Amino acid sequence: MRGVIDKPGSISISWGGTAFNIMSHLCERGAQVNFLSILRESSLSRLIQHAIENFGVRPYIDYRDDIPEAGFSGHLVNGELYDAVASCPVDVAALKEDRIREALVGCVAIIADCNLSTESLTRLGAAARERDIPLYVAGVSEAKCLKLAHLAGHPRMIAFMNRREAAALAGYMEFTAPPDSSILTASKLARNLECPVVVTMDKNGAILCTADQQISRHKSRTRLDPEKNHCLSGAGDLLLAETVWLHRSQGTPLGDAVELAQKVIPEALERQEGCSVRANVLDEAFSFITRMADQDPLTKLLNRRAGMVRMEHQAQLMDRFSKSMSVMFIDIDRFKTINDRFGHAVGDKVIQATARLLGQLFRRSSDLIIRWGGEEFVVVTCDIPMPDVCALAEQLRAQAEQCELEAVGRSITLSIGVADRALGESLDSLIERADEALYAAKEGGRNRVLCAPHKSPPSRANLSLDSLYEHAPG
Repeated sequence: MRGVIDKPGSISISWGGTAFNIMSHLCERGAQVNFLSILRESSLSRLIQHAIENFGVRPYIDYRDDIPEAGFSGHLVNGELYDAVASCPVDVAALKEDRIREALVGCVAIIADCNLSTESLTRLGAAARERDIPLYVAGVSEAKCLKLAHLAGHPRMIAFMNRREAAALAGYMEFTAPPDSSILTASKLARNLECPVVVTMDKNGAILCTADQQISRHKSRTRLDPEKNHCLSGAGDLLLAETVWLHRSQGTPLGDAVELAQKVIPEALERQEGCSVRANVLDEAFSFITRMADQDPLTKLLNRRAGMVRMEHQAQLMDRFSKSMSVMFIDIDRFKTINDRFGHAVGDKVIQATARLLGQLFRRSSDLIIRWGGEEFVVVTCDIPMPDVCALAEQLRAQAEQCELEAVGRSITLSIGVADRALGESLDSLIERADEALYAAKEGGRNRVLCAPHKSPPSRANLSLDSLYEHAPG
């Protein structure tokens, strides 16, 4: 299964790929489908399971911690990310035999694709032989379809591939055919694999060749807009799904099933392209998960966890380009008094007002504004000299002091500690120095900015105002 990410900013997401195309088509036909796979435990994996269940598919997913997260690749057009694909790494581990038995209860066919590991395909082949049910296998790509050679001689296998995959597999099995002779290639593959082989020919239909060398050519009935031919990338998946439905559920002979399947491809592809409902639902679900993971719900700022991740990324970038990075620790003075006197609802409004003030002052794309917790905020700035950062902190303090909040009938004051990062300095050290500067600002009377010197600070137990300098306007 693949998640196609349209733009990394909005993270628009839809689902496609061999497994999903086949599952969705069979479900539309009314079949009961069980989905067997291996995924790494993550929010994205749970979203995949949720999407599968919405189709009425029964998931049998083995969640593992010893496999990598989905891989990622992108397609650039004029320097812009046009699309990206995340593929679940099901080829790095084997499906468990007990999980296979559990998923196959009541099943009349197995459909597998060559994304799976060779060991997984071998185990599915053994299960199909044991239950005497057909095993339909999709080639997927020129590289991955080579795994079909390991299933040669399987008595119930039917292999599906396109002509490029067929040529690659033929070369791997050490025989060749004339460059444009897909029929001869299919014939030799069927003989060597000892099973029926269906080779899809894009707009030219499909070829079916059985192990006993009965060959039939099935003309394409696709009549799609030439401008939308990219949609044909899913035609082979739909041909397989419809063939399986007709062959296994309706009892249609294999040759007739391939012929009839050609008729549904145009309609299915047009419906697949025109239907955005599933994608929109998943967009919303993925966006919600992202917001919940990264955003403070009260202020809509980054939460502490997400802020730390972004800070680490910023620190690596600044080290790479030898740029400065500074941190402000900001605390609303006597916030507990506000809560106790006016109530938590008013306290929330004060926090939101402070967040808005921060957003108005720190607007560069590289600025990070984080709700650290409670009445504390953190601001990260990059490539700004320390005196200018301290001046910005003083500007923030002064604006807060001058801005009367209707909710409390007065302004609030802020205490701010500032520290700049030495190249290569750990975030823990930087945060500790900024936090100690904030602590000293509060101990020194609040409503002030204190900037830590660019050196390792003394422990908090021995901290004095002499080891810090107070920023004075002007």
